[in-house]
Amino acid sequence: QLQIKHNPNDNKVILEKVKSNDEKLDKLEKLEEKLDKLEKLEEKLEKLDKLEKLEEKLEKLDKLETLEKSYCEKSEKSDKLEILGKLETLEKSYCEILVKLEKLLERNIPVCNQFKKITNIEL
Repeated sequence: QLQIKHNPNDNKVILEKVKSNDEKLDKLEKLEEKLDKLEKLEEKLEKLDKLEKLEEKLEKLDKLETLEKSYCEKSEKSDKLEILGKLETLEKSYCEILVKLEKLLERNIPVCNQFKKITNIEL
């Protein structure tokens, strides 16, 4: 109290410093709040980046699954075509054998008829 009565100028300076310090403290608190918000935003951005990377990986996985499905379909078609080719080869082979058998049969019919006449046994 003595100082207040005897040194009003000093008191005024002290009050201004206190006020200035209070203002600085308020600014600091606001800056800290902003920093906290920025840090939270940064964390969210990192999470968003991770999500985007995961999304890219999922897209790649979808493409791979599509390619796999396409490959399997092509493989099945290829297998079916291969089997069809083998069947056609077998059919051709059997047709050739059948023609040969028919020719043999035509040649042997007279022999069979003669055998029948002689033995009375049917072949």
